[in-house]
Amino acid sequence: MDRLPTNGSHPAARAGGYPATTIKVMSGETRVAISLMLLALTAAPGCRGTERAAPAKDQTSDAPPADFALVLYIEGHDRPWDPARFRSQYVLEPDRGLRVALGPGAEPGYYPALTRRLTPAEQGDVYRWIRSHELDRFPAGMITSADDVRYVVQITSHEQTSRYATNSAASPATRRLVEMLVACRRTVLPVPPDPDQADR
Repeated sequence: MDRLPTNGSHPAARAGGYPATTIKVMSGETRVAISLMLLALTAAPGCRGTERAAPAKDQTSDAPPADFALVLYIEGHDRPWDPARFRSQYVLEPDRGLRVALGPGAEPGYYPALTRRLTPAEQGDVYRWIRSHELDRFPAGMITSADDVRYVVQITSHEQTSRYATNSAASPATRRLVEMLVACRRTVLPVPPDPDQADR
């Protein structure tokens, strides 16, 4: 499976498919690449803690700040009939671009193809849900079941970044955030498993 971008342009975004070799990305997407690497570390086995952001500089407006971005990984199963429990990777970028990967090949370090660009209203709804439930500051309690589907979330806004891992039992608000992203996406084909992983 392709991993994090380094330079150039993303072939999946251009062709609408999934890359077969190394993903390349423009330098302007470096921050997203770093975010995905950090999220991959958060999703690693044994990483159950929460990193809380310092108080943001200015949260008086309901409008999303220019740097608002979200990375959400669903460490779930491979059965697609429940999208909120299906193994998935969602990346919402500051320009409202929504990148989605589904299926067994969707892993925390995977940089998905662009599926669509959210409207300003959709982006605003996502941001206001996060803000009203303080998911960027005090997101959730501890995971209550080791067998439940796990959500690994990274939120950037107002030059602050928070990361946490939870599940639907510990954080119904995060489960609702997942459902909002599912509703925003378009049809996405599953990512095939990484053959290198299959050989291990």
